[in-house]
Amino acid sequence: MADIFTKSQIHGYSLKVLFFAIGLCFGLTSLSQVPMSNSKKANKYFEKGSSAVKERNFPEAIYNFKKSIEKDPGFATAYKRLGSIYSLYRQLDSAFLYLSGYADLTPTAQLSSKEVYSLANMYYNHGYYKKSSELIEYAISTEVGWLNDHGKIRLKESVDFSLKNSKIGSGRSFKVLPESVNAFNSQYFPAITVDGGSLFFTRRLGSGPREDEDLVVSYLKDGEWTEATSVSDIINSQYNEGACTISADGRTLIFTSCEANRTFGSCDLFITSKKGETWSKPINMGTAINSPFWDSQPSLSADGRTLYFSSNRKGGFGQRDIWVSRKKSKTWGTPVNLGRGINTELDETTPHIHANHQTLFFSSEGHIGFGGFDLFKVDQVNDSVWSIPKNLGFGINDYHDQLSLIVSADGLTGYFAVEKLENSGVSTSKIAEVDFSPGEVINHKASYVTGQTLDAKTMLPLETSISLYDLETDQNRYQTFSDPETGRYFFVLTEGDEFGAFAKSAGYLFEDFLFSVEESSLLEPDTIDILLTPIEKDLSMILENVFFEFDSYVLDSKSQTELRIVSDFLKENNLKVEISGHTDNVGEKGYNKRLSVQRAQSVYNYLIKEGVPIEKLVYAGYGSTQPKYENRENDKNRRIEFRILSFN
Repeated sequence: MADIFTKSQIHGYSLKVLFFAIGLCFGLTSLSQVPMSNSKKANKYFEKGSSAVKERNFPEAIYNFKKSIEKDPGFATAYKRLGSIYSLYRQLDSAFLYLSGYADLTPTAQLSSKEVYSLANMYYNHGYYKKSSELIEYAISTEVGWLNDHGKIRLKESVDFSLKNSKIGSGRSFKVLPESVNAFNSQYFPAITVDGGSLFFTRRLGSGPREDEDLVVSYLKDGEWTEATSVSDIINSQYNEGACTISADGRTLIFTSCEANRTFGSCDLFITSKKGETWSKPINMGTAINSPFWDSQPSLSADGRTLYFSSNRKGGFGQRDIWVSRKKSKTWGTPVNLGRGINTELDETTPHIHANHQTLFFSSEGHIGFGGFDLFKVDQVNDSVWSIPKNLGFGINDYHDQLSLIVSADGLTGYFAVEKLENSGVSTSKIAEVDFSPGEVINHKASYVTGQTLDAKTMLPLETSISLYDLETDQNRYQTFSDPETGRYFFVLTEGDEFGAFAKSAGYLFEDFLFSVEESSLLEPDTIDILLTPIEKDLSMILENVFFEFDSYVLDSKSQTELRIVSDFLKENNLKVEISGHTDNVGEKGYNKRLSVQRAQSVYNYLIKEGVPIEKLVYAGYGSTQPKYENRENDKNRRIEFRILSFN
């Protein structure tokens, strides 16, 4: 499973090693026409090194090539051979040291076309954008058709972009989280709950890429992160578990495992859920999600109904693409590729869908950037259209690989793994946080409402279905269930929208709420305990999300969601209700009486059209005679109620 957890394993050094090993390593095997040194001792060591290469004794070759350079510091070919060997060993710092030395010692006109291209890539991928640009301009001026190749065009565009933008944001800093989090040899792939209080991530104990990986969690208590501990012995096993995502409420976890005896492909996604304090046994998400290929790096939307992940399955545009699956009822739909606008012919990995369900962050080596993998964002225009990917800029990105950024609900904090590649080739990483200014990385921030769903009489917890609807479009934007043991629930609100929330449980009167999340609001987290009342005769409730046009009995289109909920409730229960209209005391009493009757009748007629049996309904209007609030001019007295007349 190790190929999913570190930058080197994620893409196999596909850019850096490819251009070193293929473009330059031809020099390892041929001794003919090799420029030699004027120093006999340097040549002697060089020949010993070349013989060692033929015998594949690379440590001996390295020793002799270094001795050759010691005898002649200007021996360009020895630098080239050393750099090529270190490339093959994936010791990139050493490779860059010697290959850049070879470039410095060799006139550009004496470099082959392959070497110019490979060195330009090398300089670009190490942040030497000016040197890369100089080699590119030389190649364009001396080689006809150099820019006819797509890879070369992309390299030039990336270098030009980097030269123009590499100073913007260069003062940004990040903070490595304390040792209570970074307690292991390596920790990476963070995921966080919507309240920011639980940080899940993958940890690796040993230094090798095949060392055991498990999922751990740290909690934010009084502003401090607690010691990271195993998520659960039910989840962590003798196999490797990692690259996880957590739902907004912290009760659904999806992670990756690459153990052949329980997967359909090289890596599969597994799911587990939490009731009370106990996680269920993880199960493979099956062929609806997983393929015979590599499926990894999941990101679950806040409501748990949309899953993004990276996969190299067939049908994509490149090597690893980002795919999405949507859940309908209890079934996951066939994954769909996010399209060429996001995916390229190279790798796109580590998707993260923000809690606002509108902004997607991901890593790409195929879009124009600063080298290696850069972090990008796109905003969802509609269900199938995304904006053009935007590079998150220098300071967040640089020539190193940037992977797996997650962003807090308010958009002000990001978490990611800072990776350090030792010269030995061993990679280690720590979890860090970075601050963003308001509006910098998301256009609409998110917050949440939490609390318990309780029986209004016994105050015992209830398992309750909670739906959040966009009242303008009547779209179900969010669906969640409270914990059956604790009654605890979470749902997410997104800035700039108006929502109706509906809580239902069998045998109880439903509850409704209106949330108007204006852009100017503070959008602070809120706690609301939802008390559901057992159905019984003479119970009444205000329909909070039924609206009329001004001074009219014509229903506003925003009312259709609530009235559909009422319709379903009446169809599901054997009862009879009165729909009643009420007004405040502003205006003439007779007019208010007529208006209240007409509004009640409008609701009555709507419910009949929705299929509610006529024998279950009556309507009445009471004008201003039954105020709900002491100030009878209070506009809250203008309302529609329904009252249970009988119940069996």
